[in-house]
Amino acid sequence: MQRLVAPSFRSRALSRSVSRLLIKSSRFYSNRALAICCLGDVVGPRYLHTASVRRNEGGQSIQTGSTSTGIDDEDTRKGYLLRVSLERLIQDLARQPVPTVTLNDLLRFRTTSQNGKNKESILVENANDTLRDLFVLIGRSIKRFTDLPYIVLMNPHMAKIYQCYTDSLELLLKFVDECKGGDSEVQAYSAFEDLSQFRITTPEQNERFIAVLSQIFEMHTDNTLDLRDGFDEVDMRLVDDKEFLNMHMRERILMRLLTDHHLLLNSQLEHVTDIKSLKSLGAIDMNLNVLEVLNHSYEYVNDMAAMKYADRIELKVKSVLLKSDGTSRTQNIDEICEFADFDPLIFPYITNHLEYVFDEILKNSTRASMDNNVTLPVEVLVVLREPTSPDDCYKLDVRITDYAKGIKPEVVDHLFDYAFTTVDEPDTDYKVLNTTFANVIAGMGYGLPMSLTYTRLFNGDIFLKSIYGQGTTVYLQWRGIDGRILSNSL
Repeated sequence: MQRLVAPSFRSRALSRSVSRLLIKSSRFYSNRALAICCLGDVVGPRYLHTASVRRNEGGQSIQTGSTSTGIDDEDTRKGYLLRVSLERLIQDLARQPVPTVTLNDLLRFRTTSQNGKNKESILVENANDTLRDLFVLIGRSIKRFTDLPYIVLMNPHMAKIYQCYTDSLELLLKFVDECKGGDSEVQAYSAFEDLSQFRITTPEQNERFIAVLSQIFEMHTDNTLDLRDGFDEVDMRLVDDKEFLNMHMRERILMRLLTDHHLLLNSQLEHVTDIKSLKSLGAIDMNLNVLEVLNHSYEYVNDMAAMKYADRIELKVKSVLLKSDGTSRTQNIDEICEFADFDPLIFPYITNHLEYVFDEILKNSTRASMDNNVTLPVEVLVVLREPTSPDDCYKLDVRITDYAKGIKPEVVDHLFDYAFTTVDEPDTDYKVLNTTFANVIAGMGYGLPMSLTYTRLFNGDIFLKSIYGQGTTVYLQWRGIDGRILSNSL
């Protein structure tokens, strides 16, 4: 397969610099046409030309004219047409709304399995839903990056993330083409409708799709630091980082959730015949014990506190369970590490979403308590309400209160802004704790806004109230699955 030969560009100095950078970042593409496509609007037909190069006696390169250098006229024409076709596809994908996914959608197979569907048909159906949603999310992300000013996309951190999305699109397009009997080259799609007609139909195709998803999942792991570094380095007058990050992080979380859900679902169903017997279905833990998750976060944060401060915080927990039959149960837990001695609070949900939010809130309370030499325990009230009807849903409300002198009024309004942090300030504001030194995770400024994104993904929310000089209370709300999901699967 021929490699892309970088063309020259008849453009201004800035355009040439941008083009060279994008060509350099496209060196990872084995497909010539997709590499041209990924240059976006920077490379147009009026800029494409070829040149014959020879060496003079001194070994210097001399351009002798517009002849072939490895991309002949036919290749150039086909490459340009393919680029235009893919650009049109990205535009079509970007115009699609964000996929609407609910917890009930992720658990629908607990009920459909009773209608005679076997494991293979369930997995194939979920694979098609996942593929469709990923195409939309990736297309929207690529469009969002290409809408940035060129100088912003030139930043190596931003370019790295952008390339992750173009690589992901390439993998999905090649997968579709292979399933249709193609030659593993990216083929031209005249419109979004052409691609949307494709369906995964066999378990073998689903296995290949799993391999592609694994690559995509790994590709996008831990690139939040690149995003932070990129926005730290670019001129913020060039881009509305708040609008960009709010949309980007929400869709990134959704993309990873859908990918992880399908991978886990395939793994779980591999050796199981009865879906209802599974303790976890995809990414959702049907037996998630809120007290256990809270304990994991408490231990994690205290381990960090022990390394940084050689001290630990105390946590006093009160749990209230409002049962579906109208009765209630209250427990006072002075030592959360002994949660196994108490009745569990079962809230079917996504464990890592819940744990991430607990981690971030407890980090903030811990650091504020340590920096202010406050020894009073952090108080946690957990209220879980079971659904009282098939149309009702699980409701989890958590209140976390510390007495660490509160937050300055001028700071409160910015706590949920991406990249906002008070970690560099010498006084004792509401700061984020880190494992080894104060300016890696602590200075990132993404913890609280990402927590808000996680909770709002499925109609939850976060509220924060602080009295400066006294303390801070954070109210967490999660909304879980409907009662009919459990009643229909019994």
